[in-house]
Amino acid sequence: GASGNNVTGANNTAIGFNSMFTNTTGANNIGLGVQAGYSNSTSSNNLAVGTSALYFSIGGDNVAIGSSAGIENRAGVQNVYIGTEAGEGGAYVSATANWNGSNNVYIGYRSGQSLATTSVINNSIAIGSNALVGASNTMVLGGTGANQVSVGIGTTTPSGLFHVASTTIPNPFIVASNGYVGIGTTTPATLLHISGTSPSISLS
Repeated sequence: GASGNNVTGANNTAIGFNSMFTNTTGANNIGLGVQAGYSNSTSSNNLAVGTSALYFSIGGDNVAIGSSAGIENRAGVQNVYIGTEAGEGGAYVSATANWNGSNNVYIGYRSGQSLATTSVINNSIAIGSNALVGASNTMVLGGTGANQVSVGIGTTTPSGLFHVASTTIPNPFIVASNGYVGIGTTTPATLLHISGTSPSISLS
């Protein structure tokens, strides 16, 4: 049943078969779903929502929402996993899942770290399906290859890796997929391409 081994843990909520099953003294935890928060015993302030969310976790202050979200988190604390298998690092039960890293935010299907499970990454953010980070204190938007995304500001259809659009200045800034930078053009032909009826550079 849910929270089957609880001894002195207080203010816990466990709903679902074997949800928080191993909890003994941990407090203020919520497990919602089959085997959600299953392995936690003494840590507190975790939120696990979804089948097997935070299944192996023994760390505290983690949030996991989604089927198998944060499933392989071990001693990591203060992590946020949102999405199916978030934190898995590109593959289910993978060799790159986050085990012991802390203060990370992984949002999206199988988002997480790109390094081995024994490597500790802290303070990182990965957003998007299969978005992966490879170092601490970094942020990644989108994955690579087929999972690569374009970022747009002021446009719903970015034409490059990073596209800033404006209603007053045509195509003010773009970084194309080949790394070329365009100002006034969405198709830069050189490393830096400035285009317009009277393009100018002002230094002051």
